[in-house]
Amino acid sequence: MKPEKAIRNGLLLDTNVLLVFVVAEVFGPARVAQFKRTSTYTVRDALILRAIVEQAPRLITTLQTLSELSNLLFKSLDPRGASAADCKNLIQATHEIVVVKNDWLHIPDAFRIGVADIVIAEAARRTKGLLVTVDSQLYQYALRNSIATQNFMHFKINEHDA
Repeated sequence: MKPEKAIRNGLLLDTNVLLVFVVAEVFGPARVAQFKRTSTYTVRDALILRAIVEQAPRLITTLQTLSELSNLLFKSLDPRGASAADCKNLIQATHEIVVVKNDWLHIPDAFRIGVADIVIAEAARRTKGLLVTVDSQLYQYALRNSIATQNFMHFKINEHDA
């Protein structure tokens, strides 16, 4: 399925891309370049990502992706602070797909690519949504398995060409 059609079913962001989105939405696009885990991204990247998210009727995630996100982001937030509340509200607005272990354990690439990535790919396959990733192994896996995907790094490459 073509990405422009798949996004109508929903959008799935891998952990790294979701982290960029959350940092940009909660703290502002300028903070993306300042936050340790997203420092390779620019304000322009955050704005491009926001535009992609705005095209989708829903942002889809998985428990595994949210778990990784919390490990990368939430430990540095005051759980009583406004930014933590904004993060929680943003996550609350997502649509969670549950992929149980018996649905991914049989996939030969699961441990090579990573459980969270295999699970988000499976969620994209189930929902027929668009998967956006920066992980080349996940991107190649999705392409090989006819899962609609875009590599966010391609947007960054285009940025440098402009």
